[in-house]
Amino acid sequence: MNHSVSHTKINTLSNVHSIDRNDFIIRNCEKLFNIGDRLSGIYRINSGSVKLYRSNEAGQEQILGFYTAGDIFGLDALSDGKSQSSATILETSNISLIPFNTLLKRENSGDYKIFMQQVGINHNRDIDHTMMLLHCSAGRRLAWFFIKFSDNLSKRGYRADEFTLPMTRKDIALYLGVAAETLSRVFARFCAKGFIRIIGHQRSIKILEIDVLRNMINRDD
Repeated sequence: MNHSVSHTKINTLSNVHSIDRNDFIIRNCEKLFNIGDRLSGIYRINSGSVKLYRSNEAGQEQILGFYTAGDIFGLDALSDGKSQSSATILETSNISLIPFNTLLKRENSGDYKIFMQQVGINHNRDIDHTMMLLHCSAGRRLAWFFIKFSDNLSKRGYRADEFTLPMTRKDIALYLGVAAETLSRVFARFCAKGFIRIIGHQRSIKILEIDVLRNMINRDD
């Protein structure tokens, strides 16, 4: 049976600390909602990260997107109130729930303008992702992923050439539409050519040749 993912639902999660009525600290690996759940609002990430995905009958995942601080998600429930995807917390995150009825009352407010701007950003990102899947080789896909992640950090005032990825390589492979083995080979090739360096464990990345990666996006590798 579908259920409404609201304050009550969030507070039943095992790794949640409520800051106030609409803000929550949620620990990593917690599932926020499932496909088909009825949502009572959209979500804004104040800190941390979330992945959205769908699973087929065999349990195979298709990653729809990774969302970080400043992003909103749950927009696919705006049509009929039901989520068309599932959401899992990737790292300890501060999440705000913005009820639909509250949002609709703010048409002339700054919050509403920010919301509409973010809708546009999400839409453009989805188009970029689709075009990348249709036309890019595995190398260009990984270059695109690094550039998008780096640019997002830069816009938020963080260091953009060295970072720790919150998602696993398996998730990255699913998002980019390549086999995990193929992604590992591209990682190794990028390291061998001096484009990136892996620091410590596999998720810590230093970009050494960001201009090379940018150029790769617009040509075949």
